[in-house]
Amino acid sequence: MTTGSRPLLAVALLMLGAAAVAAQEPRNPENYLLTETVPRFALAVGVENYDFFDRVPNALNDMEVAVTALKRAGFETVISEPDPTTERLYLAINRLAKMAVETQRPSVVAIYFAGHGFQEGTDNFIVPKDAKPATLLDDSIPVPNIISKFARRSESAGVSFLFLDACRTLTPLVQPSRPGGRPIPVAPGFGQAANFPGAIQIFAAMHGEAALSQAFEGDVNSPYSQALQQNLNTPGDNIAATYSKVRNFVSARVNQHPEMHTVASVATIRFMPLATSSEFEAEERHWRATLESNRLECVNEFIQAFPDSRYVVAALRWKAENSSRPTPGGNTCPQRQ
Repeated sequence: MTTGSRPLLAVALLMLGAAAVAAQEPRNPENYLLTETVPRFALAVGVENYDFFDRVPNALNDMEVAVTALKRAGFETVISEPDPTTERLYLAINRLAKMAVETQRPSVVAIYFAGHGFQEGTDNFIVPKDAKPATLLDDSIPVPNIISKFARRSESAGVSFLFLDACRTLTPLVQPSRPGGRPIPVAPGFGQAANFPGAIQIFAAMHGEAALSQAFEGDVNSPYSQALQQNLNTPGDNIAATYSKVRNFVSARVNQHPEMHTVASVATIRFMPLATSSEFEAEERHWRATLESNRLECVNEFIQAFPDSRYVVAALRWKAENSSRPTPGGNTCPQRQ
């Protein structure tokens, strides 16, 4: 190497060093402050008049209660399905899934079902109008199949609510057995539910317990739908508080205990969207603080804790554009005040 080449080498090394420093510097936070409303889609189903099983009193009234609550909660699209057949119910679920996918962004999805349900093996099933005793497993719809269509993917965001006002019987529906198969258990109610990221399942009754169609003679709604009607649309409540109120309401009236199963952030996720200026200001402050941390784990925490935030699309973009870049140290992320 000649002496004359050393200044050029020094300049090159200086430029490389500057580029490395620039690569570690946070991008301008203003690039990620564009807000986008997260769309909200819902399906309410009531199966009251079964072709081959006992009638489920109040199921259609309960469906109407759910429709009203969903609209009050800001769901732009609410599909209602009274007494659907297996085919119609599958079509409605697939239609809801298609709408959520076609947005190509996070969404909030809610499904309410009132009617018969049962557990078989490790799965829970909801029963459409035309399900037959001899082919009950084939005619019914596994709950995990529904949730898996809407559960948040790891690279995505969003949240799904499933309200199951089902298992409206204290005795087994039937006990058919397939050739080489096993009979449907005689135990009432649903079994332990599978976990899905971003999914919140709230059952009308605890595992192995039947749900009731009415608490008192003359009631036109189930105790669970009454609880949803009274407590689902409370502004400011997170879903943990909502569930607690629903459970207390039902348990005070009947020997029935709603149960929630989820791995989502129930302490931060709410059923009602933000509505006041102070809430929007707090959301912006929290997102700005998250951006200023310039840490992938903090952005991931924001996405998981606030999947319906106006900034969640911006958060996903930040993650896509910055996840491979080094981030500063630290072991705490900003908390919303």
